[in-house]
Amino acid sequence: MLKRLLGLLFAQAMIPALAFGLDMKTLHPEAFPWKPPYTADQIAFLEDATYFPAVKNYDCDALEIEVDARGYMRQRATMRKRLQQYEDYRDLLDFKGVTLKPGAPKRKDIIFMLTPPQLKNQTLLSWTYKETPDVRKMVDWWIYIPALRQVRRLATGERSDGVAGGDMTYDDIVGREPFDETHTLLGEDTLPADGIIPEPVGCYVIKAVHTDPGYYLGKRIVWIDKKRFIRWREEQYDKKGDLWKIFERRMEPQGKDAILDHTNWYDWNVKKHFRQWVRIFNVTHEGNFKETEFEPNFLRKEFTWRVPDIGAYPYIKSPKDLPKLPPLLEGRFPSERKWEIPEETKRLIEKERKEDKGA
Repeated sequence: MLKRLLGLLFAQAMIPALAFGLDMKTLHPEAFPWKPPYTADQIAFLEDATYFPAVKNYDCDALEIEVDARGYMRQRATMRKRLQQYEDYRDLLDFKGVTLKPGAPKRKDIIFMLTPPQLKNQTLLSWTYKETPDVRKMVDWWIYIPALRQVRRLATGERSDGVAGGDMTYDDIVGREPFDETHTLLGEDTLPADGIIPEPVGCYVIKAVHTDPGYYLGKRIVWIDKKRFIRWREEQYDKKGDLWKIFERRMEPQGKDAILDHTNWYDWNVKKHFRQWVRIFNVTHEGNFKETEFEPNFLRKEFTWRVPDIGAYPYIKSPKDLPKLPPLLEGRFPSERKWEIPEETKRLIEKERKEDKGA
């Protein structure tokens, strides 16, 4: 399915010259599927097509675990569902809006809280819109609060704001448009196996810099699977060039049709030593959701579209059960990857390593 999807990705009629602010002479959309060596822009678009599978319905269970530098831990069990407004990535590249109009919803998501008890039945609804270089529209969020029986529209925060009290920002959750960044291919690398990455994997390494000079990040350095275009690792650097966060993500075949989809997100804020682990399971793409289920007023029904199995959620007992911290990969691409780990973070890392050895 992925090959068929990507084979349609860059039909020339869908991508007018310079529509993305990219050099079309090097992108060669009419030549897709390309053969190696790929350009950085080609790799960025291939990764974007992989990140959200082009399926109409998505359903999963998820456990979100947050641990701060003091070791305080919070766990939230949720059910999640998504209704996608397109079934082919070409619909997002059609800036004229023949199949999906710019500014129209492209994705609607619901997060239904199961635990902790004080959050039970609280529900988040988001609408993400199709954007083009000329039509921009920020994601809309609504929250249903059971104690008040009210649905409130949330003010769309800055793109650097954490979502739902966590460390992942709006852009980390809903993604960044490939045409909003410039891309440089730094080379190739092999990521070692760790708590999220199941086995060593060969990757392209690209640097992404946002075209908005006021954007909150200075750059991102991303490791992308050479065969499946999975974004396994992402490093975020602030405007001063200091390492801010390291993300790792795992995608695996899911559902009856074995569609490649996310199963683990691990976010480590190096500056604050804050960790956020999202474990995603029971993923299916066979639902038949209705548009009315994704309307703000529908949230008052406190509707669970299936019976949740709380006992199946993989809660952890202590921060020691988190995956090991992502490796720093010191010495790789030294001209682009320079940082100073805060002394307090160094102390906490060393403490955890000693505890691991003593366990």
